[in-house]
Amino acid sequence: MALSVTVAYKQFHGPRTEETLRQADLGRSIAAGQGFTSSVNYPQVQATLERQGQLFDQQRRLPEVYQAPGYAMVIAGVLAILPDQTVQSLFAQPPQPPDGFGADYVLLALNVILLWIAALQTWRLGTHLFDPAAGRLAALIVMLSTPIWMHVVAVDGTALAMVLVLGLFQLLTAADAAVAAGSRGWAAWLGVGVV
Repeated sequence: MALSVTVAYKQFHGPRTEETLRQADLGRSIAAGQGFTSSVNYPQVQATLERQGQLFDQQRRLPEVYQAPGYAMVIAGVLAILPDQTVQSLFAQPPQPPDGFGADYVLLALNVILLWIAALQTWRLGTHLFDPAAGRLAALIVMLSTPIWMHVVAVDGTALAMVLVLGLFQLLTAADAAVAAGSRGWAAWLGVGVV
């Protein structure tokens, strides 16, 4: 875990895509109680609002209807559990180079924690489906995989997708075990539907 934090810190250069920034903006809006709104001005949303009689206001946040809010809701959850003073300090002022922006490091910490969860899920699946040695090897491979680390330090939400897919496989194996034991496994199938 300490090695993964060190690698993440050394390799991190901030969010690499505008999409990540849009998701972070939406997450901040949700955490602040402004709902699913964005400071990004999409022309289609503005045109629709103008047809409804609402004139363009640069200060007003617009509804976010273009992106699935899964990653943004996880970001909002993290921001919601942090003390208000800490959240305010994250966005207070832009840092002088080469220092990073505080909110970017929150995204990095979130993605590293999601990587740890994915490695734990991989270990559990490997152990359940094969044996403890296979589980350990699979978890180690997740923690050492360069492509996975590229996404973790890009803070693009891929780690969340990994956690969800691995959770789906865990629920499917639980449903399979329930069916093999003679039960219908409704709870596991319901969980599969939710994920």
